[in-house]
Amino acid sequence: MDPAIVEAQKKAAHLLWVELTTRITTHRLPYRSGDEEAAVKSVRELFGKTRDLMSANPGATDFLALTEQLLNDVLRPYTARWHKWLTTDATERDAEGKPVLKFRDEWVRKQFRRELRALQPHLVGFALAFGAMKDGQALAPWWTAEDKTKEQMAALRKLCYEPMQAVLGKSLPAGIVADQVRFKGMTLEQQADLVERINQAEHGELRGRHGRASEGAVLDARALAFSGGGIRSATFGLGIAQVLARRGLFAQFDYLSTVSGGGYLGSFLSATLGTGECTAADEKTETAARLNAVLETPLAGPTALPPSHKPHETTPVRHLRNYSRYLTEGGFQRQFIGVSMVLAGVLFNLLIFLLLPLGLALLTNALDAAGVFHMRNWATNPDHWLPVEGGWSTVVLASLAVTALAGLAYPRIKSNAERVSPPDGQPRLLKLWEKVFLSAAIASVVLVGLSLLPLGFRLYDFILSGGFWPCLPDLKAKGEGLVAVFGGSLTVVLTAVAAKLKSKGTFAGWLRKLAILSGPAFALFVYFSVGHRLFIATGSAQWPWESVFFATLAILIWASCFVDVNTYSPHGYYRDRLSDCYVRAMRRVPVSETAPEGIVMEPVDRLPLSKLNERAAAPYHLINTTLNLPTSKEREVRGRNADLFLFSKHYCGSSLTGYHPTQELEAADKHLNLATAMAISGAAASSNMGRLTDNALRMVMTLGNVRLGYWLRNPNLGVAVTKTMSGPSSSYLLREMFALKLDETQPYLNLSDGGHHENLAAYELLRRRCKFIVAIDGGCESDMQCTDLIRLERYAAIDLGIKLHYDLSDLFRQTNGHSRAYGVLVKVDYQPPKTESARRARQPEDADWGWMLYLKLATVGYGPGYVLDYQRTHPAFPHESTGDQIYDEAQFEAYRALGEAAAESFFMPEITEAADTRTVAGWFAALAMTLLPDNDEALIKAGGKVPLPVAGNPPTPPPPKPAP
Repeated sequence: MDPAIVEAQKKAAHLLWVELTTRITTHRLPYRSGDEEAAVKSVRELFGKTRDLMSANPGATDFLALTEQLLNDVLRPYTARWHKWLTTDATERDAEGKPVLKFRDEWVRKQFRRELRALQPHLVGFALAFGAMKDGQALAPWWTAEDKTKEQMAALRKLCYEPMQAVLGKSLPAGIVADQVRFKGMTLEQQADLVERINQAEHGELRGRHGRASEGAVLDARALAFSGGGIRSATFGLGIAQVLARRGLFAQFDYLSTVSGGGYLGSFLSATLGTGECTAADEKTETAARLNAVLETPLAGPTALPPSHKPHETTPVRHLRNYSRYLTEGGFQRQFIGVSMVLAGVLFNLLIFLLLPLGLALLTNALDAAGVFHMRNWATNPDHWLPVEGGWSTVVLASLAVTALAGLAYPRIKSNAERVSPPDGQPRLLKLWEKVFLSAAIASVVLVGLSLLPLGFRLYDFILSGGFWPCLPDLKAKGEGLVAVFGGSLTVVLTAVAAKLKSKGTFAGWLRKLAILSGPAFALFVYFSVGHRLFIATGSAQWPWESVFFATLAILIWASCFVDVNTYSPHGYYRDRLSDCYVRAMRRVPVSETAPEGIVMEPVDRLPLSKLNERAAAPYHLINTTLNLPTSKEREVRGRNADLFLFSKHYCGSSLTGYHPTQELEAADKHLNLATAMAISGAAASSNMGRLTDNALRMVMTLGNVRLGYWLRNPNLGVAVTKTMSGPSSSYLLREMFALKLDETQPYLNLSDGGHHENLAAYELLRRRCKFIVAIDGGCESDMQCTDLIRLERYAAIDLGIKLHYDLSDLFRQTNGHSRAYGVLVKVDYQPPKTESARRARQPEDADWGWMLYLKLATVGYGPGYVLDYQRTHPAFPHESTGDQIYDEAQFEAYRALGEAAAESFFMPEITEAADTRTVAGWFAALAMTLLPDNDEALIKAGGKVPLPVAGNPPTPPPPKPAP
């Protein structure tokens, strides 16, 4: 060949070698910080530059042959297909103002990544070939051979990447740290002792589950967290749990923390995995056999059965599918009983509430009879309608005068006190004056109110006499009934509208103000109605005060001595319906044509918490609820109005109440069991709801018996005290209604949905310093702002000194309405450095890092056909209202399959390739390698760039993977 042509060929090969080795074509495309559109553009530009080099070097035969093979045999099949996947996005413009090209959905985006990974080894081979050509070396046949071996392709693929390693930090001892928990009323020694007892009890369960050493620290705890969200969250989580079981990872998790709807699934797993008969003959294989029978594969049925009669999913999963309409299960009779119980609760609440206006009416009657008022003389002497004469008027005027003088003098006295105020407090005169001012003001309000009572009765009598509607002569007889019906209907309408329009403008605000007045208005109506009949009405319309007195006394005795407010709430019905569906145990039966799997589900609705997981097949269950504390004086409660109250196998309690052994608390409250704890954790509709409490609707919700919460005996009082209690009396209903003395010091505690405090169920896992957490967020949040994760970040930083690091951009909705991923990886820094210099000096292997995979209800634009079809007919999917708790088969399967797709997406080859995902630690190492930004401090180089081999020396194939 002509030397000039040879030199031209070397020059062309050099130019193309530079193009190949400096583009994305031969380098790793980072999963989080990479841009797929830029990558496809780079490959397309390579196609054009290669063609230009071919045109400029017509005599370079070897170069032309190699480039023709590169373009036609390697690049063209890919670029032609990729071109069809791109579409213009009018919402974004390039530097020239033209619409940019975007992949049309996430499916083609992920498919592009897969195909780019398949293409890159070939391009690396060509890069080596052109490198040899530019250096005048002979081409090795394996560079361009069509029948490359798997080992050769793996070696070429290895050259596409800088060898990186994810360092997950040092091993973390699991357990609650005493310094991060403040138990009220305990010394430091008592606090440390309680924490040690809790840790020992839980670690004993963890050691028994995984065969760890009987002594020493439990390291690198692994945990699952199922969030609130009703049956939506439970069904979404079921699909994720099935994938983890299928991948062999579910059995490795130590903790299972649940809240609200996630507690449905958690209770199902605890009941089916931890109770009932053995499913394996060998006790050593019990855990695997149970897990397989619950989530993975049906047991083998009779071989004689045709395939159409053999089960394709496990009996427990089929049970959940069949009972997904759990609130309406049991037919008309059970539904009628449930509705009747709710209405009976409404009547009970009204009777308790009526004690207040009836008592005040009797007191007013007594004052009028004593001559304080003169309302009984209206019929004969209408001049005596306002008590303004005699000693009464003197008392009222004196009270007003004292209040006025105290108020006028207060600023001057306070100013003088500030000049001479001692360092240890205010002067006595100022303190005394403040008490006098407050007492006089309260007395004035009360006395003026009493003075205006006759005016109120006069107005009430005027209304009943047809004063506002003279065209209706018979209204006096029907007036009270019409007012009651109209007022009750208006209350219901205002409450419903205000609840729907919560925090949506001025109109909603006014409706909420009217709604908050509905309860007091009803009480005033009863008061004036009864009072009018006691001492104003005449003839047959008059009521003898003795009848009202004995009726009120009877209600008071009944409410004080024979009432448990828990029994009149919908909690019991709700608990039983949940239990029918989710608290079940497996029992073996003879395999037959009627039961081909050999497993049936039997109810265990009275399963005690202390008897959970006796076979150690399920993770240690932490059930999160909310302790409502609107009147607590403890500043640690701050604006949350609540504390997290925990139920578990060994201990129950909270930071403010302390923790109590579960067995002793069960002995004190016979209703406390797994079903009760699950129902409390899911008590989303309650009159008191922690940080979500609506003061405007509290009274109306209590009167309407919207009370799924529960009054639990305070474990801080000790078992000896709680055993003597018969149950929360009617006074607790009034506390619930008016938020009176709702704090941690009372004999009974008001508990509600755990989501009213923290809805991810991950707070207690962070408190226990878990190394690996899979957090499933099934909450209803169509805007995808991930507020529950952000709230957890705030709580962890304030309460525990823990920092969370994450990037939510892949979860935010794009212009097409979908997200780019189902979840993100969160780095948990349990001991964050105090300064930037300390952070830089910290080595990754010494960091106290934990890792959380946060999975969110998201859609990415592709999935099973029936899921996409369900979304087409139900546009709110996957964030349909949590109020919808009755699922049909299509809805149940859509959410289950979505959870399955979400979990499987984090086992994709581009995420887990060449990683050992048989362990939770190995899986998280693979996630960190691909999901962390390239500049994250947890990613380090492992020896630098792999050198390109010289011609004739193919790369050394990687060692084979160890046998499983």
